[in-house]
Amino acid sequence: ERGMEMFSKELQILDRNTVKYMIDELQEELDSTKEELDSTKEELDTTKEELDTTKEELDTAYTTIANKDKSIADKDKALADKDNTISTNEKIIAQLTAELEAYKKQT
Repeated sequence: ERGMEMFSKELQILDRNTVKYMIDELQEELDSTKEELDSTKEELDTTKEELDTTKEELDTAYTTIANKDKSIADKDKALADKDNTISTNEKIIAQLTAELEAYKKQT
């Protein structure tokens, strides 16, 4: 019976050592996974910063394009107004020329 007690105690010690070893192994695996996650998080943070910078650049470019589009639209309107003025003036010139020709024929 005493031999069984010693054997039982040795088994308990062996079980404790096995459990401790397994816990240590799991802790190492957990630490390794945590390091990988931290590294991935850093990469994601860097990528997010790059995306934020790119978004700011795109927003600036969009604003610039929108301003240029408005400027072009304003210039197109000004050109259309000038075309209308020219067309009106050409009609007036044609009318005055016709009146002048008619006047010359009368005299």
